[in-house]
Amino acid sequence: MASVTSAALALTIACTDSKMQQTTFTTELAGCRLTLRVAERTTDVLRLQYTFENNGTRNAYFFEEIELARRDGILQASREHPLFVALDGTHILLSKKVLAIPPSGGWPETPAGPYATRVAPGASATRVVELRLPIPYYHPHQSTAEYERQPGVHRGGRATHITNLEAHFELGFEFLEPYSDVFLDEHHRVQVANGQVYYDWELSHAERQMLMRVGPVAEIPVLAGVPLLP
Repeated sequence: MASVTSAALALTIACTDSKMQQTTFTTELAGCRLTLRVAERTTDVLRLQYTFENNGTRNAYFFEEIELARRDGILQASREHPLFVALDGTHILLSKKVLAIPPSGGWPETPAGPYATRVAPGASATRVVELRLPIPYYHPHQSTAEYERQPGVHRGGRATHITNLEAHFELGFEFLEPYSDVFLDEHHRVQVANGQVYYDWELSHAERQMLMRVGPVAEIPVLAGVPLLP
């Protein structure tokens, strides 16, 4: 009996270690697949590589750049905030999606993207996002007053300590029907300095998008006072 118990314990430990060391995550929804790989994890950096595959029969649009900024008159993708960061239950959620307007009816303090990339049937797109650690929150629909009420935040929004939390990754996408490709290209096409083409988020709604989530992908240090999702 003792040997059986020891074997079971060893199996449990092995499974736990395997889960903690997992570096590749995959999920599928509506004919599309998200594959995420932890490309690098150090004390200062979390680098994630993810691939969006469209295995369906319609053009899919996955949400990519959450902000575009104009520098020296040239429209470019903003690297200051590569994704949204908010506390979701007991873990941190890293996301690229359309944010829902808060149920209180309040308006975001800053415009919230994101901008979408078109992926044709049978095609895929691979992206890399690099996060400097510890990571601060970024959630435009959370007011400054609400943020300052969070534990560990001084007046003015400055976090005072760091906590380690498991991180999950979430990617939103849509098929944007019944809009035609011609209509989207004529009215919602945005091209940035490097030639990359995006489609603005005005046609999208948080309730209509589809969400693919994987994780926990890693445990990372987060600045205290991260706001709760509405």
